Amino acid sequence: MVHQSAGRRGAAALLAVWLASASAGGRPAAGRVSLRSELNGLVAQGIRVGAVLGASETFDTEVPLAPEQATVSERPQSIGNLAQRWAGIFAVSDTPAVVRVRSLRAPLCDAGLATPVHLEAFRGSPHQAMLAIAQAANPELAGLPPPGLVGSLSSESTTTDLLVNPGVALDLGTTTVEGALDQLVQERDGLGWWAAEECNPNGTCACRLGLVTAHGILMTFYDVSPRAGRTRRP
Repeated sequence: MVHQSAGRRGAAALLAVWLASASAGGRPAAGRVSLRSELNGLVAQGIRVGAVLGASETFDTEVPLAPEQATVSERPQSIGNLAQRWAGIFAVSDTPAVVRVRSLRAPLCDAGLATPVHLEAFRGSPHQAMLAIAQAANPELAGLPPPGLVGSLSSESTTTDLLVNPGVALDLGTTTVEGALDQLVQERDGLGWWAAEECNPNGTCACRLGLVTAHGILMTFYDVSPRAGRTRRP
């Protein structure tokens, strides 16, 4: 995960980092599968996802992949196999909005995602929508301009269009952060969302937001954790 530098909350919040899965680290060993490849694969199948990671999990966390599960393409069996593989780490559920992949150990993000937000008449791109949702949940981000985007997007025009072209409309009234994220990925095919807990060496923790496509992960610095929960108790 990319960490926010101390004393630079305003500047850091303006940056979103694209990590193409092909260049984001080593591939899983034979007979294993990473969370990153699971999420990318679901989105590639046209399945919208919402993933919640605890502080002890990363996109490179791996589990064994049984040979008979490697070529399943039908949605019910695919989701069932996913739940079986990640049992004890993530709870997997198929909802009308998204397939949820939720850590069993992410209390800070669970609380942050339940934060009420009010969004009306938003128009913009998906990564601008992420900031709008985070701003609605975290007053410290209010008033910031749209974020910049860096990463290996120059050769991936389809992904560039997906993330930065306008066309997302959010008229939600009052909902939760999680409800707003669900609606965001309903607005454009080929997207999922994630929220992840991360803690720095001083014990200060955050719940970051980002997006998933079939080809990679969009990382942001947007923190939606409840203010009282940002310092982890010993």
